[in-house]
Amino acid sequence: MKKICLDCFQEGHDKAAVELQKRRRHNVPCCRKHLNAYKSKLNQVNAWKYAQHAARKKQTGHCTYKGCRNKLIPKELLPPWIDESTCGMHSRFKACRVNRHTLLRLIVEHCLTPEEREGMTAQNVIYRSGDGLVWFSARKGHIYVTTCFSASALLKLHQKLR
Repeated sequence: MKKICLDCFQEGHDKAAVELQKRRRHNVPCCRKHLNAYKSKLNQVNAWKYAQHAARKKQTGHCTYKGCRNKLIPKELLPPWIDESTCGMHSRFKACRVNRHTLLRLIVEHCLTPEEREGMTAQNVIYRSGDGLVWFSARKGHIYVTTCFSASALLKLHQKLR
């Protein structure tokens, strides 16, 4: 018996099936055209579901990355031009694996001079894995300053002070 596409058969055409397609519990013979259409429809539904889920998580203040339950990066720690909706562990700007608040406090208290600390507002801590560098950004009045530190040296200092 020749296998014909179920969708084409319902439309009144006889087109040979290329492969079997899983629809719920059944394996249905399907041509390439209907197979791609079905996969496209499923992808659209999954993208819509992800967008809804991410919007709910962002509204509650949690990371939108799949499977992550961390809190979002506070807006006051981000530069004004970055709109992050992750905890900083997954995106292009990765945080150091140490607690961000602890790392921020460590840099402010032990790596900056009292003159640099005066009137300064910490903005962000960025760690790009592979570089071994930690970028610390701060705002002092209308000036935005970024300083670079060695990640390994900061982690050693953190371990030493702990």
